[in-house]
Amino acid sequence: MKQKAEPFISVFKPYRGINKLIHEHGLVLATIVSVAAVAVVVIFIGLSASSSSSSVCSTVLINQAATAIDNNQLSDLQTAASRAQGLSGYKNDPNCMYIVTFYYYKDGNAPEAKTSYTQLTKDTSGSKKIRPALVKYYSIKSLGLDIHYSYVQYEADVHNSLLLSPVQPKTSESKK
Repeated sequence: MKQKAEPFISVFKPYRGINKLIHEHGLVLATIVSVAAVAVVVIFIGLSASSSSSSVCSTVLINQAATAIDNNQLSDLQTAASRAQGLSGYKNDPNCMYIVTFYYYKDGNAPEAKTSYTQLTKDTSGSKKIRPALVKYYSIKSLGLDIHYSYVQYEADVHNSLLLSPVQPKTSESKK
């Protein structure tokens, strides 16, 4: 006797238990999946809100600084850096710190640039990111390299000025 061919659905025999489970407990499974999906959305929105709410520098200030950097306008960058420093918590916002650091670098203030760069690099991990408009020409790494070079030059200049400064002759008052 010929064996009767099974229908196509017989391929899914191993899944009959799952189909039965879904059929019998469909409402429970649908509820669990829905709750999990809502939880994922709430967590994602919460993380997005917390990372965006940590920004101290406004978009307007960031755009003003970016324009000053683009156009190499030190006075406008100074204004933006001063405004950023006037904000409470600016040291915790990498955008503010980038503006301040870049200003000190461009102004030639190597010690302040190094100090603010150190603070900046503490705060640029995780969700705290610098807006692309600011780092268009100088990434954090390239800015750090330039600041390091400037600071080394600054230290050499200070050292040389101490070596080359004339020795003041002792006066008769200092001998007493």
